[in-house]
Amino acid sequence: LIITHSPQIPAENIRGWRMISMAYDVNNKVVAVNFPSAVSSAFFYNPSSGYQVAAELITGIGYWLKYSPGIDAMPTNGTPLTQDTIDVADGWNLIGSIASSVDVLDIQSLPPGIVTSQFFGYQSAYYTSTTIEPGNAYWVKVDQSGQLILSSSQARSMAGYIRIIPTTEQP
Repeated sequence: LIITHSPQIPAENIRGWRMISMAYDVNNKVVAVNFPSAVSSAFFYNPSSGYQVAAELITGIGYWLKYSPGIDAMPTNGTPLTQDTIDVADGWNLIGSIASSVDVLDIQSLPPGIVTSQFFGYQSAYYTSTTIEPGNAYWVKVDQSGQLILSSSQARSMAGYIRIIPTTEQP
């Protein structure tokens, strides 16, 4: 089941497995400090070797994290990221976010014109998202290695934008 919207999830409803990211640059990057209700390690995806446990949470990377029932807000301490350049490899990538919403049509790439799938978030099931929301993580499949550029104030250069090709394939 794919939900075709980008839900805003109140903090009190955060429980179970979630895809998260660090939208703020913080001094202490330890999972338990930033997500005290977490009941699992944080897992990131490496396209060449699969899932790995993260010792620290790094900006630009998406993570799977399991929460216990209860309230746990996304961390907003530290310096808000207004732009991030995220390394991606050919195939599926789990990417992070910045501190403001970014329309997927505003994402740029190096090299210019990287072809991507839709962006997939997760809330009990995968859904396609037209917006990258702060603190969330997203799956995206790319046709080549390079970098995706998320920015709260895009320089308008059509040569640098990604090309999103819808697919029925999911992460």
